[in-house]
Amino acid sequence: MIAFLAHYLASLLDPIALVLCAGLGFLLRSLWKSTAVGALAYVALVLLMPGIHATTIVIISKLIAGATFGLIGWAMARWIRPTPKADTPDT
Repeated sequence: MIAFLAHYLASLLDPIALVLCAGLGFLLRSLWKSTAVGALAYVALVLLMPGIHATTIVIISKLIAGATFGLIGWAMARWIRPTPKADTPDT
């Protein structure tokens, strides 16, 4: 459990993954899609890097960190983008 927590907290300090996963989460309007795409993007990024040994704990921690970054991007999009207003009749 300590190894998982250490990998997860270290994953949150990766600026490339933060920009990639939060950017993808920002572009999607669905909470679940942002979470899934962020998680898969981070795992793909880790698997493409040579020198990182992909053990089970590393993959799971990167999935959860990517999902966290996707949620951050989705929350930023909800905060920045205006919400559509209901049409009200002019009286």
